[in-house]
Amino acid sequence: MIRENKSVILKIFFIVLNLPYYIYKKLSRNKNKFSISSRIIKISTISVSIGILVTLISFSVGKGLQKEIKDKIFSIQSDIIISSYENIETGISLNPIERSKILNSIKNENLVYSNLFYSVDKPSLLLSNQDFESIVFRGIDKNYDINKFNELFIKEGKVLSQINKNEILISSSIAQRNDINLNQEIRIFFNKDFNQNIPDVRSFKVIGFFRTEFSEFDNNIILGNIEDILDIYGWDANQAGYLNITVENKDEIISYQETLNSSSYFIDNDLKASSVLSKNENIFNWISIFDFNIIIIVSVMIIVAIVNIIIALMVLIFERNKMIGLLKSMGANNNLVRKIFLYKGAEIIIKGLFYGNIIFFTIVFIQKEFNIIKLNPEDYYVDILPFYMDSLFIVGLNSLFIFTSIIVLWLTFSIIARISPSKIINSKS
Repeated sequence: MIRENKSVILKIFFIVLNLPYYIYKKLSRNKNKFSISSRIIKISTISVSIGILVTLISFSVGKGLQKEIKDKIFSIQSDIIISSYENIETGISLNPIERSKILNSIKNENLVYSNLFYSVDKPSLLLSNQDFESIVFRGIDKNYDINKFNELFIKEGKVLSQINKNEILISSSIAQRNDINLNQEIRIFFNKDFNQNIPDVRSFKVIGFFRTEFSEFDNNIILGNIEDILDIYGWDANQAGYLNITVENKDEIISYQETLNSSSYFIDNDLKASSVLSKNENIFNWISIFDFNIIIIVSVMIIVAIVNIIIALMVLIFERNKMIGLLKSMGANNNLVRKIFLYKGAEIIIKGLFYGNIIFFTIVFIQKEFNIIKLNPEDYYVDILPFYMDSLFIVGLNSLFIFTSIIVLWLTFSIIARISPSKIINSKS
């Protein structure tokens, strides 16, 4: 008997310690499926689920597109490209630059880089099946990051460490237009100058096909070994068309470019440093708009979800106004009554977030496994919808939903303070 009394006393003690939660649990058990509040609460839960789902998808897709496009641009173009003004403006290696002198000038400026390589771009004609196609032969040296190019762009064939002499990589689109097969030998014609009547002809073995989704690159560029171009045009080993630099910190690209262009050596020798950012300004401006769109979508979804939760809880408050009046008449303060409905609001939020996150991760899994959602690469530079998964941002977005909702609900529940116990208890049902 004593033990039973002790257990009852302990139970009452714990209930008193957290009376709002106890009342909330009692209300949750006594559900009336046909009440107005029950239906509205379900709608609010669905609203929160849709809100967090749309928010997560917007963030993940927006950041995914930004990352995919940036990775591609930084892989097919160097952060900094150095050459003569004429070479930079025309996009063709008309005149050679001296490798050692330019490299010394960079060292004199104490500029830090993670990688550099030399290249030569020369206009040429590709002959296949008796048809000519105008292309740009880009000769690259052994320091070019061919492994990253393999990982991102090679669709057939593979380059182990570098492109050897008399070997080339061509795009899938050029291969399809000219009916070129892997390991096929093709002939390419080069003109050393405008006075040359008979062009030089070289045979090259096609060792791989690439696709970057950048039509300007895919439709025009063929990658080969720089030594082939140097031999054809009679340039020595200390000469090149361009010096390509990869900067360690991408945020320093512009300052790196400005430092080089203002150096006395560059000014005196008619040299110019061009950056990947300036060459692709329109694309970078376009993908930067994604951040603004994400902020707008997140804000709208949070507002819509909060409004729905508030409406549901207001209906519940008016449905339970007699209970509120009774609690107040028994001495309950506004803070205690507010907590009861705050628990209900938290339940709606947590349930909504749970279902929304489950649906989101299911969509991401299906897309990553089966690539169901396709994109037009001519518009988006990627052919499959990418999802960027960052646990920190996902937790952050969920936390933002929770804390913003609870703060707004806490402020909104000031309406409870205006409920008069005597008026409510004496009112008719």
